[in-house]
Amino acid sequence: MATYTSADDIDHAEVAALYGLDRLTLEPLGGGAANSSFKVTAPQGTFVLTILDNHDHVSARRLALHTEAMFRLGMPTAEIVRNAKGTPSR
Repeated sequence: MATYTSADDIDHAEVAALYGLDRLTLEPLGGGAANSSFKVTAPQGTFVLTILDNHDHVSARRLALHTEAMFRLGMPTAEIVRNAKGTPSR
């Protein structure tokens, strides 16, 4: 059973710096069976931040790269937003 992430567990300044966002706010999104998702609102736009609670760094990166490839092929999936350094994950 996953331990799910709450908005209080997230360092807003770290997320802002990682994605090059200013003055962001986080709002938990309902649903999800294996992750925690948050609506991120910043002057640069509105995004969904998903914390992959059931993954380690290696499996999360693999999932991000796979999802990104499927999106590029036109499959119906979410678009991965790379961080400010241009990588899909830290």
